[in-house]
Amino acid sequence: MKRAIAIVTLACALSCSARHDAASTTGALRAPVDPPENFTTPDPSGAACRSPMTDPRDGTQLRLVWSSGGLGEYEVPAGRYGVRAGEVLRVDCASGKAVGIAKRRKG
Repeated sequence: MKRAIAIVTLACALSCSARHDAASTTGALRAPVDPPENFTTPDPSGAACRSPMTDPRDGTQLRLVWSSGGLGEYEVPAGRYGVRAGEVLRVDCASGKAVGIAKRRKG
């Protein structure tokens, strides 16, 4: 019985940890304002996050500040796409599609 309780407790702890990691990369996002269908990069090979990414409509460039799991967080010019001070634009690096606006990570 004690072993069964220990296994269930461990499973719950691992599940909560996995949810926390997923939330840190997908949760609490705001929708961007008027992003392009997809951003482009000079070297579109693979799913690696590249810098800079460019808005093909007007040449606006995004600078990569952090990436993980195929998602990149990009610094954008002030006021673009609804991004405010202390925020970044999260982009799916494989497709170039804007995923949302997130708080900029510290450190």
